[in-house]
Amino acid sequence: MKARKLVSGLLCLALGFSLTACGNEGTKTTSGSAGTSKSTSSAASSSAASSTSSAAGTSKAGEDKEIVIALMMKSLASEWNQNIEASLEKLGEEHGFKVLTFDADGDSATQLDQLNDAINQGVDGIFMHIADEGIASAAAEIVAEAGIPMIGESLPLKDDAGNWLIPCVVLNAAGCGTVASDWVADNWESTGVDLSDPSKVGVIMVTNTLTENAVLRHEGAVEELKAKMPEIPEENYFIADISASSADYIDGGYTETGAVLAAHPDLTSWVVIGVQDDYALGACRAIEEAGAAETAILVSMGGEQAIPEWKGGTTNPWYATVYYTAMDFTEPVVDGLLSVINGEATLEEVYSDNIADGQTYGTRTISGTAITYENYTDYIAG
Repeated sequence: MKARKLVSGLLCLALGFSLTACGNEGTKTTSGSAGTSKSTSSAASSSAASSTSSAAGTSKAGEDKEIVIALMMKSLASEWNQNIEASLEKLGEEHGFKVLTFDADGDSATQLDQLNDAINQGVDGIFMHIADEGIASAAAEIVAEAGIPMIGESLPLKDDAGNWLIPCVVLNAAGCGTVASDWVADNWESTGVDLSDPSKVGVIMVTNTLTENAVLRHEGAVEELKAKMPEIPEENYFIADISASSADYIDGGYTETGAVLAAHPDLTSWVVIGVQDDYALGACRAIEEAGAAETAILVSMGGEQAIPEWKGGTTNPWYATVYYTAMDFTEPVVDGLLSVINGEATLEEVYSDNIADGQTYGTRTISGTAITYENYTDYIAG
């Protein structure tokens, strides 16, 4: 009898342990906020697995793996690109992902090698500022084979037929040129620079003919200025191509603008439009050196160099800039990459509200606003 009671007791005890173990199988650990974890019931874990917050900093729900985004940069010599890197790192701190920066120093072959290097290092996503739009197809093919999402910034990634190869966040390039020329046409009289004799007015577009985005900006500016100020003769329009003399944007702007000014002493007033702030900074120094600061109107695009100049006391000839910030570009790229990395969208669904007819991928376009040294503090903090 005692033996039967002992066996019965042991069976009950074993059953109790079995039930307890089954209950614990329904609990597992999932990622919480960056650097922390928490336990949830199996039902809650299943729900969390279908959608992981980008703030968690993990590449997949339930995996304690930090997201790594590779920043493929054309050249960090540019102030704009330095601001892009800084804004991406700031977002990385906020969302819990790591940034690996690759500086191609303007070399296409180097960037393709770096792209393969980033993939071999196991990055989760790629933020691409293409070194040369001619390698766009090669870059897109590399990441497609690796199965890693890539989104472009500032410069378009298209094939020879004009098809977008990946989603991109780009400037409304021609539109920025339009804004710059509109400001000149509408405000030149308030600057004190005399443009009343069109035959004596020279127009310089400080650009980079090797970059489609830069070309679109200066073409937009030329088209609008000709529409608004048609009396300026065609022969008074000049291209200062920074790619002709230097890989350094500021030095190129200085050299090429200075050459145009020196070659045309017969022109007494100038409209100078720099399609990027670094180009414009070089142009500004050339204008000053030529003694033309009082007879020239300089307008740029970007603001990253114009604003420090204004803070430092420079007003003329740099009257206005078409302003946008690095964060305006970086934030939508990050949002798109994280949505794909976390399984919330496909690349084809990123920016799906702006996919042109016949295209597979969408774009997010950024437009600028003309600001001046008189009102720039209304647009920036500090």
